[in-house]
Amino acid sequence: MNKLEPYFKAFLNQFTPYKGFWCYEDGVVLKGAMDLYEVTGEACYWDFIETYLNDFVDAEGSLKGYAVAEYNIDHIHPGKILFFAYEKTKDERFRKAIEKQMDQLRNHPRLPSGNFWHKGRYSQQLWLDGLYMALPFYAEYENKYNGHKEYEDIYNQFLAARTLLRDEKTGLYYHAYDDSRLMFWSDPYTGRSENFWLRAQGWLLMALVDTADKMSETIFEYHKALKDFAKDTIMETLAFQDAQTQLWWQVMDQGGRAGNYVETSGSAMIIYTILKGIRLNILDESLKEVAVRALESLLAVHGYEEDGKLRIGGMVGTCGVGDYEGVRRDGTYDYYVSEAVVVDDAKGVGLLMSTYAEYLRVSLSTSSSHLSSEIP
Repeated sequence: MNKLEPYFKAFLNQFTPYKGFWCYEDGVVLKGAMDLYEVTGEACYWDFIETYLNDFVDAEGSLKGYAVAEYNIDHIHPGKILFFAYEKTKDERFRKAIEKQMDQLRNHPRLPSGNFWHKGRYSQQLWLDGLYMALPFYAEYENKYNGHKEYEDIYNQFLAARTLLRDEKTGLYYHAYDDSRLMFWSDPYTGRSENFWLRAQGWLLMALVDTADKMSETIFEYHKALKDFAKDTIMETLAFQDAQTQLWWQVMDQGGRAGNYVETSGSAMIIYTILKGIRLNILDESLKEVAVRALESLLAVHGYEEDGKLRIGGMVGTCGVGDYEGVRRDGTYDYYVSEAVVVDDAKGVGLLMSTYAEYLRVSLSTSSSHLSSEIP
C-alpha cells in the first residue's frame, strides 16, 4: 500500500485543532478528509469530520469562536464541509450553520471592484487567498439554495481579480491588492504587492476549479467562461515549473535565487488543480503525467522517514502582507523566503490529502497506475 494513506490516517488520529476556533486551517484538513472519504468510502475519514463538527457546531448552528462581525473571509472556508455534512446526515444544525456563514457574505464589505475585503482588519484589500476561501462556498450555496441568482457576482469577482492582480508579462498573479494605496506593502500606482507567492497562486487555481465544479452547467455562460479562465491560468502557471524537481518555487518567478526553495503546499495545489482540471474536462488528459511526476517528485524531495514514520517537510508555515504578530510582512522577496519552513503542517497535509484524492479519482477514471515511487 502506498505510504501516503497511512500517513494521512496517522495525521488525523493525532490532529489537534489549529487554533481552537472555526478557522480555515482546520477547514483545509476537513476538506482533505472529505475528499478522501468521497473517493475511498473509508469510514475513518467521515468519523474524523463528524467528531470535529460535533465539537464545533452546536444545536443552533453556532460555530465555536466564530464572529460574523470580524468579516474574516478565511472563516468561510470550513463552511464548505457543512454542505457535505448536511446532505449526509440531514442534521438541521448544519443547515443553520450554512446560513450563518452566508449571512457574513451577504453583508461582507467590498471593494469598488465588487470583491470581498480580505478581513475587517484588512480593509479595502483583496488577497488571492480570499477567492478560495469564499467563492466555492458561495457558488455551492447558489447552486443548492438560491437558484443560481448570484452567479454573475461570483464570476465578476474572478474577473476583477484578474484585472487587479494579474501581471501581463508573466501571466502570474500578485499576492494582494490595496485599493487605498496606503499600505506600506502596496505599490502607490497599482496598489499591488511586490511578488508572486506560490501558495497565493495555488489558492487562485483551486478557487477556479472548485468554483467551476460547484457551478451548474445549465448556466452555460458563466460555467464555460470560468473553465476557460481556469485553463488559461493553469497553463500560464505550468511555465514556471522547475525542470529538475518538477515542482514550483516559493517565489515563483525567481527559481534558483539564494534562499528560494521548491515548496510543498503550493506545489500540491498546482498538482491538485491539474488533476481536477482533467477530471472536469478543463485540461487535456495528456497533462496527467505532468501531475503524477510532480507528485512523485514532491514525495521524493520533501518526504523522509523518521522513527519508521513518514514525515513531509518543505511547507511554508504562513505568509501574508501587513503587520502581524510583530512581523512586518512587506511582500519583498526577502520576506517570503524568511518565513519558517515546517514539517507536517495542517495546511500542507490537508492540501496533500485533497491532491491525493484527485489523483485517485483520475486513476479510477483513466488507465493511470498507482504512484510508482517509494518514499526515500
